[in-house]
Amino acid sequence: MRITTWNMQGGTNQLYLGALMAQNNPDVICLQESGDMTHLLQHRNAIGGFPNSVTGVYVNGNHIYHVVFWYNTVDDNPRNSLAIMSRLTISAWGIHPPVVVAPPGYQPGNPRNLPWMTVNQGGNLLRIYSYHAPSAGTANAASYTNPQINAINGGGLWAVVGDFNADPTSGDFVAPPAGVVVRGNHATQQSGGLLDYAITNAGGFAFVSSGQLLAASDHFPQNFTW
Repeated sequence: MRITTWNMQGGTNQLYLGALMAQNNPDVICLQESGDMTHLLQHRNAIGGFPNSVTGVYVNGNHIYHVVFWYNTVDDNPRNSLAIMSRLTISAWGIHPPVVVAPPGYQPGNPRNLPWMTVNQGGNLLRIYSYHAPSAGTANAASYTNPQINAINGGGLWAVVGDFNADPTSGDFVAPPAGVVVRGNHATQQSGGLLDYAITNAGGFAFVSSGQLLAASDHFPQNFTW
């Protein structure tokens, strides 16, 4: 299984999804700052409890993916929406609400939900979440992320994949309470940050490569295998 994560930095970059697929050949895609993807999806079905959020099918030439899309309703601006896409068999899916972080931990004003899928790879199940931590510095982002990892941990194999806004090489970084960080050794952002990676409890989950810059996003797609 090949997993790619990409912070798109807004819906204006949706037209580059085909290039992302062609360059990286992902089985599963985790998207952050996706903008409103509703118009891109066929066979849409509303997701109860999450306004404007849908499941659907994305088709781009020979690329066909099932999609769980969470629409970020804050300020009526869907830029910071998230999605997860899979061309493999899905055994379950949903949207995971983030836990509220108690003081003295960091709680952002706009906590983002986590769309997820349990993907079946030859009978092996992996629950994958698309994740976007608040942009508030490494210490605050880690303070927010670690309770989310605690809430996700348990009940099988999982991987949280996305933009953590916390550089794991920084002295301010706090290691997750479960799982391990899986990452490359180079900046994942053109400005120099190492922000995009995975936290997982799945053995054999490995970083493969960093993709090419696409469109106006300054995040490099990150590729993993399991």
